[in-house]
Amino acid sequence: MEEYKAQNFQDQPREGINLLRETIFREVMEKAKTLDLQKTRILTLTAPTGSGKTLTSFSLALILRERMEKEFGYLPRIIYALPFITIIDQNPAFFEQVLSLLPDFHENISSYLLAHHHLTDIHYREGGEEKEFDVALSLIESWEAEVIVTTFIQLLHSVIGCKNSFLRKYHHLARSIILLDEVQNIPAEYWPLVRSVFVLLTKYLGCTLILMTATKPLIFHEGEAVELLDRAPHYFHALSRVTIYPRLEKSWYLDEFVEWFQGIYQSSRSYLMVLNTIRSSVEVYEKLKKRNLPNLFYLSGNLIPRDKLERIRKVKELLEKGEKPILLSTQVVEAGVDLDFDVAIRDLGPLDSIIQVAGRCNRNFKRGKNAGEVWVVSLWNEKEREYAPLVYLKTLPLASRNLLENLSSITEGEILELVEKYFTTLKMVKSFDESEDLYQALLHLRFYAKDEKSVSDFELIKQQGIIYPVFIEKDEEARQVWQEFIRINEDETQKPWEKKRKFLTIRSRFTQYVVNVRLTGQGPTLLEIFFKEELGYVPYQRVPEFYDPEMGFRHSENYHAFFL
Repeated sequence: MEEYKAQNFQDQPREGINLLRETIFREVMEKAKTLDLQKTRILTLTAPTGSGKTLTSFSLALILRERMEKEFGYLPRIIYALPFITIIDQNPAFFEQVLSLLPDFHENISSYLLAHHHLTDIHYREGGEEKEFDVALSLIESWEAEVIVTTFIQLLHSVIGCKNSFLRKYHHLARSIILLDEVQNIPAEYWPLVRSVFVLLTKYLGCTLILMTATKPLIFHEGEAVELLDRAPHYFHALSRVTIYPRLEKSWYLDEFVEWFQGIYQSSRSYLMVLNTIRSSVEVYEKLKKRNLPNLFYLSGNLIPRDKLERIRKVKELLEKGEKPILLSTQVVEAGVDLDFDVAIRDLGPLDSIIQVAGRCNRNFKRGKNAGEVWVVSLWNEKEREYAPLVYLKTLPLASRNLLENLSSITEGEILELVEKYFTTLKMVKSFDESEDLYQALLHLRFYAKDEKSVSDFELIKQQGIIYPVFIEKDEEARQVWQEFIRINEDETQKPWEKKRKFLTIRSRFTQYVVNVRLTGQGPTLLEIFFKEELGYVPYQRVPEFYDPEMGFRHSENYHAFFL
């Protein structure tokens, strides 16, 4: 890791946020050398957003791995888990840069590093050769690599689950070092369940856990976890890049919100606006377009993945050139998207989500102390219903409102204390009955049951309503991959498992053109488009009817795009 840092960061000035990142890195590395690895199995790394937690935590894992080989005689796998697929591709690229310094890395890339989620490309390279498809699939799904980058769903459904596809890698969890990034994204109602399971993993499978976050949730009991950054509050105060301004004395209609934004808008500043629903974000975007504001962009789950990534790339490019775009987004931009705006505006939501948005404002500390502005507002629809409870129900937005509404401003140095109050409130008001029921089902090996809670009932992400994937044949590449899909699907000489195997070879290309739609009407026939195998299809000539190049899937009374 020192060689990687020397090659990539030696020319950066040792001041501001770069100095803070280096200081945090050194403090954690020194602590890693003195940990009692027999007794210390649960670690937390609490540091401000943008302070280099990915590099620091991976370096920490490598040091612990080296120590474990010397002290215990085995080399643990490193499992790096993230909450969202939308951000997972960034981390393997970083790890690949680090591991590429190994002399035989490129000949054995897959045995060193694997990215695994439900859209993974099925390729496995070892000994300078590509493995055949069936072998590659087996090696990937069983996590046959030194470093695994995966999602919370893959990890948690493996330890709290019963499906073969998840359990294939269970044995490789033993003695592993598990890093959980942005751990606050685990739903609060599952905290007791996750705590109990993780404690068992450390006790019986010898796992070591590292939980990383800027907003540490109260998952573990006092004394169960060791904080790696003893001076965490100091670093939050030292940065103080942003000031949060709650404006919750009243709720605004969308027209009122746009008028307010027009009043504060300055062409010399860049803006990020994060709204709670796709419907409200589309309406605000259309209203802002009519005002001819320059460099206005839209981002949400309305867009196919290919267009989302391109939109993020374009906005990042403008920001790095010093231009001042306006990005109107939903929660898709909150975690793992490395953008840096002058001003951020967030519709009321969970406090940790608000802080994630704040992490996209003055992120690289280029605008001075407390110079980044983060405004928190409350928006409601024409029926005077706030948008926040439509997405998060009542508990989380209400807890945020109770903490924020009487404060005129909050600096970054005050965030840790505020977050602790927020999570303490959640522990008091949230129901944890489902956690206890699932844990008891796990202990009693009750994997399936009709009349009582069973392990099969566990869902990390709960879907509301009917979610319907729709393929958008937007361009020539989409047309080609769709034709491949049809050939596979309609080949009567192939058995179902053979069709599935062939589809896996095109899956990553295919999903770049799929948008998830939540149906609120009578079913997919309302879309008036081809549907087969629970999949919608918009042919190239009809794309303008259903898909807008700026705002994505077009809304109707009966369906709307759904962010995943």
